[in-house]
This record gives sequence, structure tokens and C-alpha cells, in this order.
Amino acid sequence: MNYSVISLIRLLLLIFPHIAFSMNHDDSLKKARMLFDSGKYQHAGKLLKVINKKHPEDLNTQWLYAQSAYWSKKFNLSIMLYEDAIVKHPDDHYLLLDYGIKMVDIGEFEKASPVINRYMAYDNPGADVLIADSKMAYWQYNYKKAMAGIDKVLSDHPENENAMSLHEELLIAKSPWIKISSDITRDDQPLFFLGPSVEAGFSKRAFLNPSVTFKAPRYFSEGIQYQTYDIQAINKINIIKHNTTVLLGAGVFKLPSNEESFTGKLKLTKTLFRQFSIELLAEHKPYLYTKANMTNPIQRLHYDLSLNWTGKRGWMGRIGHDINYFYSDDNKVYSSSFWVVSSPLKILRTESRVGYAYSYSNSEDDRFSPVKTIDQIIASWHFNLQITGYYNPYFTPKDQSINFIIYQFRYNPSPEFETGLKLTYGFLATTQNPYFFLTNHGSNGLTVQKDFYEDEYHPYDGTIFIKWRLSRRMSIQSEYILSNTHFYRSHSGMVSLKVSIWDERDEKE
Repeated sequence: MNYSVISLIRLLLLIFPHIAFSMNHDDSLKKARMLFDSGKYQHAGKLLKVINKKHPEDLNTQWLYAQSAYWSKKFNLSIMLYEDAIVKHPDDHYLLLDYGIKMVDIGEFEKASPVINRYMAYDNPGADVLIADSKMAYWQYNYKKAMAGIDKVLSDHPENENAMSLHEELLIAKSPWIKISSDITRDDQPLFFLGPSVEAGFSKRAFLNPSVTFKAPRYFSEGIQYQTYDIQAINKINIIKHNTTVLLGAGVFKLPSNEESFTGKLKLTKTLFRQFSIELLAEHKPYLYTKANMTNPIQRLHYDLSLNWTGKRGWMGRIGHDINYFYSDDNKVYSSSFWVVSSPLKILRTESRVGYAYSYSNSEDDRFSPVKTIDQIIASWHFNLQITGYYNPYFTPKDQSINFIIYQFRYNPSPEFETGLKLTYGFLATTQNPYFFLTNHGSNGLTVQKDFYEDEYHPYDGTIFIKWRLSRRMSIQSEYILSNTHFYRSHSGMVSLKVSIWDERDEKE
């Protein structure tokens, strides 16, 4: 065979595997891009993981892999891929900018700031850079800087939808607001509650987000009306560097007995590892949930500690412990609970979730008391008499254990309107139910004794809600709740109107 022919064959044998290999890589990357563009980020990420392993130096593969991880909410993986690609390709300015913008959206400001500041130093930074810089300023409560950046974008690009959306959000966030509400509750104790309220506030700085609430709750029980007043002042402090929010509140409450009670509130929320947050609540406030409280109001210290979780794919959960300490009679009522709901199933404009919850409640001492005195009971005694009782002055569960199934549904026909329902239904629910009986103690005569028996029941809660943004400045919200507990069955309703206050000059700051 001619030597030149043999050489050509050898050359083709050397080149062909590389050509085939390159075609296979390009085809795989093209398929991953199609999956990414169609919103199938999880599938794209799985394919890109394989391609990236074979081609660790290929910028296009690793970049698209980092973006897929970001949109799949695998933020730690996304950060690692971006930073590895930047080390390998330090001169690619578009990669660095995309990384900076993604870090802003994730909330990694320490990583984002050097990158965004580098591009902000240019004479004419692009719209994406200005929007990212404005987001950082906004989320750090620097409204003036945020609005200045967005105004610059809109002056050059008046149709930029991202800038318009952020501008609207900024106006609402930094403007004073007022909310007018009314609550109504009727239960079968019987107790009827009507609670009009007015709330107003504003947000100025990370450490200055005050609000004031005035409520005029009115209670009706057995034909008697009880007027109360509640004034509360609250300030929210955001410690951004430590991902912590502190809420401080104080106020005064006029009780049905015309006595005044001072109230206080401390709520601490700390974000941990992006998906978890721990919340601590301590407050002093009156207890007004039984008809006995109308003539015998009681104070309590309320403590709550919880760990909250939001999963990458929309799963959510909470585990918590709650204590009510009634210091006037040195008694505690406490409960432990947890719940978890699934990621949303989205069909058209609807969203559904299912979940499970469990709670256990108990009290150190029971407060179930006879309605009548011992003399009245004896005077009307007959064999079939049932000695009736009531909780005085507060409800005290006894070994109350409940399993719940949860269903949540939302419907968003437009960005301005949302409606839905939340349902919980209890099963395998038991409690120790108190009852009274007469017993003869010989020389001491008849006495009323109390004992408990295990009772099975089916508690439930159903909520229907509507949220409607009527205009840029005004929104309304309403809800109806049907609740059935071991202690009572109740119907509740709420409607509120919230108005943000700004004028045209605010829009042109």
C-alpha cells in the first residue's frame, strides 16, 4: 500500500475519535441547554454534572451547571461552581458579573459587594449592575441609595420591567402606612367578641421600623357587655450582619374589670444556614379567652421557642414548644408541636400542599370547676344528676394528644388577587376529660370529687381567605375561620384595609 495512503489512514484514526468526542460533548451540552431553557433545571443539572465531570475546564458547561443549580435552589452548589469557574477563567468579566448578581439575589452580600462595587466604579454601569446594587441597598434598608439607582435605570430604560417592579416595591416599603381592621368571633361558651383596630407605621432604617396599634375590643357574655382598650407600640430592629431580627413592644391594656395592665413583647428571629431560622418569643399580656375572664381577668407570661425550616423545593416545617405561665396562681399550661407541608403542586394558577402535624398539650394543675356550689348541688341532687362544670379562669388541657392532616390551596388569577383555603383535621385525638361526682366521706358528709376519663374527639380548623391589591397604594384582606376544639366551637371573621401613603414627589426622589 502506498505510504501516503497509510499515513492518511493513521491521521484519520487519530483525529476521528476527537471529532466524535467533540460532537458528543456539543450534543450533550445542547440538550442540557434545551432542558434549561424549558425550565427543567433539575434535569439539566443532572446532565451537566456528568458533562462537567468529563470536561472540568469547559467554561460553558460549568457556567450553565452553576446557573441550573441556582434555579434549582441548590445555592451552595451554585456558589461552589461559580467560584471554581472564576478561578479557572479570571478574565471573563461576564461570568464574574453573573456571579455577583446571583449572589445579591441569594443574599450573600459579602460575596456580592466586591463584584458589584467593581462594576459600579465604571463611568456607565449597566442596568443589571445598578439594579443589583439597588437591591443590596434596599435589603439593607438604605432606601435613598436604592431609589437613586433605580431612578437612574428608569431614566435610561423606562420600560425595564425589573427596575419598574423594584421601584414599586421600594415605594411601598419606605412609605408610611395605615391599616384599619375589624375582627369578630362567636363561640358556644357563649362568648362574643368584636374588635375594631387601627394600626400605623413606617420603615426608616434597619433599626427603625416602628408601628403603633390601637384596639377597642368589646366582649359580650350572657347579656352583659365589656369594653376594653389595647394600645401597643412596637419597633423592629434588623441586625443584617448577623441575619437577626429583634422586635420590641410595650403597651397598656384596659381589662374588662376596668383595671389597667402593662404589656410587653420581645421576639428574636435568627436565620441559620439559609433554610433554617430559630425564633424566640416572650411576652406579657392578659388572657381573655373564657367567659370567666370577663369578671376574673388574668395575666400571663407567654414563651415560645421554635425552629422553622424552608426546603429547597418548597417544603416547609416547624417544631416548637409553648408555655403559658399564669403567675397569679402559679400554674403552667404548655404544648409541644411540629408540622410539615409538602412542596406546592402547581396547576395553571393554582397551588396545593398537603401535610401532617402533631401536638401535645398539658397543664400542671386543672382549672375545671363546678358551676354550682356544693350546697346547691346537694339541694338539687338526684340519681341522674350530671354535675356541670366550666373552666375558670382559663382552659387547662390534660394529656391532650392530636394528629392532624393538613391541606392548603391557593388560587392566583392575577398578580393583584389571591384567594384560598387552609384545612386541618384531627385524628387519633385524645384527651383526659374532667368530670365531677358526689361521694360520702362519713362524718364529713357529701363532697364533690373530680376525676378524668379518656375522651376521643375530632378537632378541625378551616380558613378561607382573600387578598386583593386594589391599587398601588391600597389593599384589602379578609378571612373566615371555623374552629372546633375540645373546649368550644367558634366562628371568626376578619377584614382589613391597608393604605400606603406617598405623593408624586416620592416617586421622583
